Amino acid sequence: ELDTFLLTKSYITGYQASRDDLAVFGAMASAPSAKEYPHAARWYNHIKALLGESFPGQGKGVGLAGASAGASAPAAKMEVDDDSSDSDSDSDLDLFGEMTEEEKAAQEKKKAVIAAAKARAAEKEKKC
Repeated sequence: ELDTFLLTKSYITGYQASRDDLAVFGAMASAPSAKEYPHAARWYNHIKALLGESFPGQGKGVGLAGASAGASAPAAKMEVDDDSSDSDSDSDLDLFGEMTEEEKAAQEKKKAVIAAAKARAAEKEKKC
């Protein structure tokens, strides 16, 4: 399933590595076979490389209580939401530079303050 899902994708969700990628990576017991699962293997190696860049120091081998080195992780169940209307994440993204109502009101208020300051400066000039 993961290999088929990653056929046309570089990451589990979105266009950059995310916590979803980290969760799936962590749930995998080992790297998938490149012959059997080429897309999953490509993704796995990419995430592994990104993690290597994030943690460049050499590990000393720390043991965790309750974890055994030979235990294999259970298969990760991946649920993908095919609903492409991510209005929550896109609501604050403005690709065309259009101003919101709040921005328009702030701009008008700024213009009014500048106009008032210019008027005061002109009055001051007349008095001198």
